[in-house]
Amino acid sequence: MSKKIVWIINQYAATPNEGIGGRSYYFSESLSSIDVEVYLISASYTHLLRKPPKINKSIELIKLKENFNFVWLKVPSYTESHSKQRIINWFIFAAKILKLKS
Repeated sequence: MSKKIVWIINQYAATPNEGIGGRSYYFSESLSSIDVEVYLISASYTHLLRKPPKINKSIELIKLKENFNFVWLKVPSYTESHSKQRIINWFIFAAKILKLKS
């Protein structure tokens, strides 16, 4: 039987290094411990991140553990949580999700 692959998509997910981790991160970690290959997909910038990652490519994959992959999708930053740039950020994130391949 082949290994199951799960994509968890949460624009506001983060690792404990960049943000607060959160349920998506810890759920991904738990799934990976039962031999599921997990891809947690998030935006490279949100107003909730303490330390946004430095992303050079449009899509940056970071292998955190054997079966746990964190995928940052590069999106533009914005100045405040109620800005129009944040809405643009949402649409760019959604468009990049559609371009991902398994």
